[in-house]
Amino acid sequence: MKEKYYYLRRPTSNGVHRCGVVFLILGDNIGARGISLCNEIDQFSKDDGINKAKGRAVKAIERKESSFEVCRQEAISKLPCSTIAFKSEFNPLFTDFELEILSDKKEKNEIPISPHRTMFRR
Repeated sequence: MKEKYYYLRRPTSNGVHRCGVVFLILGDNIGARGISLCNEIDQFSKDDGINKAKGRAVKAIERKESSFEVCRQEAISKLPCSTIAFKSEFNPLFTDFELEILSDKKEKNEIPISPHRTMFRR
């Protein structure tokens, strides 16, 4: 199984604020997405965010169901697309960006960091 994650970021007046982690798992005919969101007043922790998001992705696979519906407007505004409805999602419809992250294409020179930014390999 492939396991990958990426950070959710939001622009603020002080720069960019990390506000969450999305953890993806992809296997043969099975997939999961786990999301950990940080409240505006919380201090973002990479390790805590990754652990929570991974735990939710694993839970979705174990239970074979989605859970923890995202319902607060503040949380919804942080998500990368409007089709994500659960923090623990079983067999989600991965976004194009997530499929790129999960792909094994190493011959490309571009690595997407977010839908709007790209980093180039040297």
